[in-house]
Formats: sequence, structure tokens, C-alpha cells
Amino acid sequence: MNHYDLHHKLQILMVFYDIDDTAGIQKAISNLSQLFVDRGYSVSLCLKRRPDHPPFPIPPDIKIYEHGMNEPESTFPFNIAKKIFIFIRLYIFLSSLLMHHSFDIVIDHGTSLGLLYPFRRLNGIPFILLRHFSTSGFLYGSFLYNIISLLGLKKIIVVLSEQSRHDMIKLGFSSVYYIPNYPAVNVSGKPSPPFAYEYIVAIGRPTPQKGFDILVYSFIKSNLYKESNLRLLIVGPKVPDLLPAQLTLSNSELLSKGIHLRDASRNISDIIKKSQFLVMPSRYEGMPMVAIESLAIGTPIIASDIDGLNSIISDDYNGLLFPPGNTQALSDSIRRLYLDRVLYENLKSNAIKSVKDFTPDKVFDDWASLFSYNISLPH
Repeated sequence: MNHYDLHHKLQILMVFYDIDDTAGIQKAISNLSQLFVDRGYSVSLCLKRRPDHPPFPIPPDIKIYEHGMNEPESTFPFNIAKKIFIFIRLYIFLSSLLMHHSFDIVIDHGTSLGLLYPFRRLNGIPFILLRHFSTSGFLYGSFLYNIISLLGLKKIIVVLSEQSRHDMIKLGFSSVYYIPNYPAVNVSGKPSPPFAYEYIVAIGRPTPQKGFDILVYSFIKSNLYKESNLRLLIVGPKVPDLLPAQLTLSNSELLSKGIHLRDASRNISDIIKKSQFLVMPSRYEGMPMVAIESLAIGTPIIASDIDGLNSIISDDYNGLLFPPGNTQALSDSIRRLYLDRVLYENLKSNAIKSVKDFTPDKVFDDWASLFSYNISLPH
């Protein structure tokens, strides 16, 4: 059955649930929701908001079902008990939602730890798990999917890189599909907050996953803040408040090393475009939106050689890859890309070309094919 022959307007419920602030996933979900709506599908979002985080950017024409507000993290063991309670509440909420509304498909954005899968038996609604993080070298992912497999649950899984698809197949899953994110770049043309120096930039939450500690020590080791006007700019939610304490360095000490911290900004694309290059020293990733968007606006990337990044960044083509966690290798890469202008211009010119296949039309065709050939829909 070809998706262009479907006369039925798909009713899609997308479930987004997470304790943490996951701005990249929020943007990916927002983009995907808008893509489905633009192609004539009906989209509803079931989500949970955090009162201490910026609003989720929800596109218009999308129905919202909120199952309460998240609270800030508690200390162990109260945090574990709270999460269990929230999951049970989510289970009950979704059960009622699915029984009282006609959805054709539910897309779980990988944050409900398998609790959603029994719902697939309600009215025969198919469930698709969209996994935003890689599984390669990440034991949590293997454990989660093995548990799901043992429970004999229906497994339609979408991952964001070919490596993740191969990993899932090795774990015994057959219905695994690779569908990437796509860039939705919005360079406003409005001036960013003034910054007097040339800078390289890192974007994200100050969590161990992002590897900002690796980046800070690598940048200091590069000595470029003494030899040139280059500075390191790190932008993300609560970065100025949380990162210094994690590094045991004060803001003034960081500034003396050429390292500037800024809170989350709505003009991220402008900041990336004006930077020399983006640095992503992550310990693990899925297919980060910021990487695709950086390449789409012509900004090369230095990144950890890990699944999710090495699938879109090719060493010496549109960026540089370094062994994860290796501060000397990252320091050398920063010096090399900044000082070798021929290399820099080559990588910059290849950046846009490298993501030419990550288009909304291609992503939609992949999703529509998945729906057409795996889901029985009424005519």
C-alpha cells in the first residue's frame, strides 16, 4: 500500500515525557509535529511541562493533552518514588486518553521506559518507539530493549542513525527503521548579544552527557586564549549557574581563561552562524539537532567520535572527530581547525553539502512509508 493512496487522515498521538529538560528533543518533536501537520495529518501531543524550564515550542494546529506539571528533582530515594508515582499516573492518564479518542498511531518518544506498550492492545492502536539516544556502548539502552523483548511486546522502533539500527538488530529486533532528524534553521538576521571576540561555541545543558568539562580543560590546554583573540562560548539552560560549580572553577577564573558562559538563548542559529566552529565533546548522543543545524548553515564541527555524531560528521570533510574524552586530542583539534585556514574553509564549504539529504520531504517520505507498510488503516 503506497502512502499517497491513503484516503484516511491519520490521527497521530505523540507522547513526550521526561523528567529532564531536553531542549533538543523538544525541538525535534516540534519539527516532526509541524511536518506531519503540513502534510495533512492530525497531530496531538501528550506532554508534561516543567515549571522551571522554558516553554515547549508547540506549533499551532496541534492538540495538547497535559498530564500535570513536572516538579524539580528530589533526592534519592524520594526521587525514585516520585518517578514511579508519575509513571503510574501517566499510565492511567494515557489509558483514559486512548479509550476516549480515536488515534491511528501512537509515537512514544522513548521516555516512558516501556510502560506505554500494553496500551497497544487497546483498540489495536499500533505503538512506535522513537529512540532519540544511541545504544552503542550505552548499557541502559541494551537493558531497556532486552526487557521490552522479554515481555514479548510489539516492536516498531525508529532510531536516528544507521549505527543505532545495526545495534538494535543485534539485540534481536527486526522492525527497526532509520529515519533522521532534519534541520529547521531560523537565522533571524537580528543581532545577537554583542561579543567582541572571535569565538567557538558549545550548546546544551550542563550535564555529564555533554562533556563540557572535557571541552573546558581542552580549550585551556590549547593556549589559544593567550595566543589569539579566540574565546570559548558555552550556551545552555542554567550554564552560568551550574557549570562553574561542576568544574570547581569560578566565573572569574573561567573568564581569565577566555571562557564565557551564557544562559539559554532563542537565537542559537545566529550564535552558531557567527562562531568559528561548533564543538561537541559529548559522551553519548542520538542525532543532535544542533549538529544538523550547524552544518546546514555552513558551520563546521569538532565532535567526539561516537554514534550519532560520526554518522553525520566525516573527519576532515565537514568537521574533525576526536577520541571521546581525550582532552589532548580535542585541544589539538581546536588548534588545528582554528590555525589552518585552508582546512577551515574546506570544511566550511562542505558543511552545507553534507546535509543536503536531510530534507523535510525525505524525512516525511520515510515516515509515510513506515506508516503505509506496517500499519493497517481504515479506508
